[in-house]
Parts: sequence; C-alpha cells; structure tokens
Amino acid sequence: MRFLLTVCLLLTSTGARAQALQAAPPPFPTAAATFVLDLDSSRILESKNANARMFPASTTKIMTCLVAMERGNLNQVIRAGKNAANTGESGIGLLEGENHTLRELIEAALVHSANDACVDIAEGVGGSQQKFVGWMNQKARELGCRNTHFVNPHGLHDPNHYTTAHDLAVIARAALRIPFISEVARTKVATIGGNWKIGPTRVMINRNKLLFRWNQCDGFKTGYTRQAGNCLVASATKINPATRKPWRILAVAMKTAPGKSFSDCQTLLQTAFNSYQPQRVVERGEILAEKFIKGGAFALEAATSREVFLPMTAFERQTLTRRIHLLDLTAPLQKGAVVGNIEYLAVPNAKGNAAPRRLAQITLVARGDVPQTLLARAVPAVGNRFGPISLGARLLFLGLFCSGAAFLLLFKRKNHVRRRKQSAFKSAALEPRSASQPVRNRADRRPRN
Repeated sequence: MRFLLTVCLLLTSTGARAQALQAAPPPFPTAAATFVLDLDSSRILESKNANARMFPASTTKIMTCLVAMERGNLNQVIRAGKNAANTGESGIGLLEGENHTLRELIEAALVHSANDACVDIAEGVGGSQQKFVGWMNQKARELGCRNTHFVNPHGLHDPNHYTTAHDLAVIARAALRIPFISEVARTKVATIGGNWKIGPTRVMINRNKLLFRWNQCDGFKTGYTRQAGNCLVASATKINPATRKPWRILAVAMKTAPGKSFSDCQTLLQTAFNSYQPQRVVERGEILAEKFIKGGAFALEAATSREVFLPMTAFERQTLTRRIHLLDLTAPLQKGAVVGNIEYLAVPNAKGNAAPRRLAQITLVARGDVPQTLLARAVPAVGNRFGPISLGARLLFLGLFCSGAAFLLLFKRKNHVRRRKQSAFKSAALEPRSASQPVRNRADRRPRN
C-alpha cells in the first residue's frame, strides 16, 4: 500500500513540473555523442560524433526486445533459470523456477530495465545467452549497424560490447515499428506477476523520467554504467499544424554529464521540432518514373509504398530538388519489388555557394507486376535445357524463332482461306434448285465438239 502511494505521489509531482519544463528548453546538450532522426523519412536532423564507438549500457535492451519479438511468442511461458536468478545490478528479483510470459519479461526489460529479465528472455527464446546474442549481432548486421557488437543481452560492461549513436538510433527505429514495443516504451507504470518472496504482483515504474516531465515524450530507454556514463534514447511526437498528423522523431544522447541525459534529449527533440516543418513530398502510390526493362512486356512504373513527409527548414523548401535512381532490372517483376530510390536534396542555407546536400533517400517499388514477353520466356527455357547461350546463338535462335513464327502465321492464313473456299463450295452444292431451273443429265455435261 505504501509503495502504491509513493507511485501516485511521483506521478502527481512530475506532472506538475511538466508545464514548467516545456516553457523553456533545457541548456545545450552535454552528451559526447548525439543523433536525431525523423522516423518517417529517416532524415538525420542532428549528429555529433555519431559514428564513435561507445558503451551502450542498458540501451542494449532495445535490441534484446526487438530480437525477442522476432524470434519468440509473446504468450510463451519462460521458466527462470539459475543464471537469470543470479544476474546482478538492476532487476525484478527473479527466483529460479519462476514462470513469466515473454510479454511480462519484455515489460520488465523496457520499463524497469531488469537485467535478470533479459537473461531469462535470452535463455527462454534462444536456448542460451550465447545463441541469442548471436541473433542480436546478426540483426545488427541486417540493419546496417557496422559499428555495433553485443556480448550480452543486458548491457553490463564488457570492453567488446559497443555501439554508436547512429547505430543505436537505427536499432530503436526498427524496434518502434513493432506496435507492442512502441506501446511498452511509453508505459509509465506496469504490473506483472510476483513470487512468494516479493508478493503476488510487481509494480514497475519506468526509468525514463522524461515520460513524466514532458508530455510529448513517448519512449524509449535509459542506460547507465560507470564506463558508459548516462545514456538515453528518447522519442517524442508532435501534431504537425500543417497536416494535423503526428510527427515523431528520435534522439540519442550518449555519455552525458551526470544526471543530464533527460535534459539533453529534451533539448535535442525540442530544437528539432522548432527548426523544421514536415512537408509532403510524395503521395502514396504516386508514379515517379517509368522505364522499359529487359524482357518486360510493358513499362515498369516506379512508386513509393506510402506517402512521405520530409522535415525541412524554410530555405530548404525553396531549394528542394530530387534525383531518381532505378536499378538495372530484368523481367519478371512482382508488385512491391524494390526497383530503386529517390533522393531529395536542398541547399542548407543562404550563406556562400553551398552545394545541395542529401536530405533523405526513399525506396521505390514496382507499382504493379511486370511480366516477361513471350520471347523472353522462350530463350531462357532453351538455355536451361542446353546450358549457357552465346550472343551469336541467341541471335540465331531469334532469327529462327521469327522465321518459324512468320511461317506458322502464313500457313494458318493459307489454311484459313482454303477452308473458306471449301465451305463456300459445299454450301453451293447443297443449295436447292428452283423449279424453273432445268436439270442437266450426263449428256448435257459432256463437252460439245
């Protein structure tokens, strides 16, 4: 009862401070590395030392939960082992043999930053921590995180356990695309089952204080070790006044001054909201390019799979240009296949003769199926039967194919004409004679000399 009263007092007091914090942005960020990303267009809005390798501490748990969602089932029950029960630092006090669903363990990992829950997830979903961490590194490579390597699922310090502000933002973006993770990341208080030692329930308060201080914040994850310092990944959403649609951005602050991770991320997020304005640059399904591809029966139509809003300054909107790059493709293509990309470029400011810089790159997909022509289907069939075909052989085959097709058409034409003549002759022979028309006998049909 006393614990629940403390929770209520915390929520009330932090809510009262929220309006005061929104009135004036916090001071300039103290973080050693920062990164701000627009989640819709993936435009980089701010970057400082973003590719420097740093220790992620508990922000590691974002990847842990991302892999768990992809490899596991939220309703699967996981039995805590000895390793989970003996995990140090932050935890929910798991006991060996205690059962929880994966759903509860992810809530414990993201809301309470529970190390023991992460070990339980790794062993329950992957069979062992080593195998699960291998999946984490595999996922990092798939996302293009070249400067990231994980050694454990919780983020306790290891010199070979590192990432960057850029890579951490990419991982967080992928995780926020999963509705359940996005929901848990903004949860202020969560309740899961307890045990005989703690009681029937565990009440967990989110470690991300920015959720309580600033109502636009809607996630994500804190981190701290002595070697990593204070770290925070935070997301915030604002209603775009021009479109009346939500605009969500993500900020990463690594190794901040003591106790400054929350104010650093709030400064980064508020500065981005104040400096940029999203503008629709592509409608969903809008055809941006048309091109005939090898073996295609008709032209490829390149489009985007969704509408795209690109945050820009006022000067960038005036100088915005785009470049379309299509891949060298061969039919057949299915609807939705990646066919290239479109780059948006703009001059950053009016000072000097600055060259346009890339703001964002959007993937282009096929708007519809592009089947092969009849000839394109025929040539590979011969190649598959007899092996690779040289250019000369292809030309010879093409000539023979065309000649054969022409001969076949001519033959069908002649056959059609012959059948029409035969049909006309039979019709004339069967036609009844009139009474006035005389019938000729054989003698009449003999030629006269």
